[in-house]
Amino acid sequence: MAKIQFDDVDADDGQMLVYGLFLDGDELIGHGDQGLADIMAPICEDNHLEIKAIYDDVKASSLGGFNISFDVDETGETSGVGNLKVILDGHAFELDWYREFAEHNGMLGLRYSFRTRGLWDENQGVEVAQ
Repeated sequence: MAKIQFDDVDADDGQMLVYGLFLDGDELIGHGDQGLADIMAPICEDNHLEIKAIYDDVKASSLGGFNISFDVDETGETSGVGNLKVILDGHAFELDWYREFAEHNGMLGLRYSFRTRGLWDENQGVEVAQ
């Protein structure tokens, strides 16, 4: 399994860091769209769709303070992104599969879910004045 990571470390130019560690020990590091293309080159094309969908969602959300990591079978024996972890605003989400990321509506959905859940937790047991 290849380990892929996206984050906004040193992304002053607005292009996220893209990192890949592959089975043969090769490491690829890049920024933005070209970095993503370089990372995806050694990965079986069957897995490109989910990787690109995560990348595009992160890019479209324009959120900072994130780190995303996941595993992908570069040989294509198994399809899809697995062991998906998202750190956003200092909060960790262990989503396991791409489908869970999509079901949460990506980065903005995760942020919204956390914030509304946080508000819900803060207001438990609070009486509403009528």
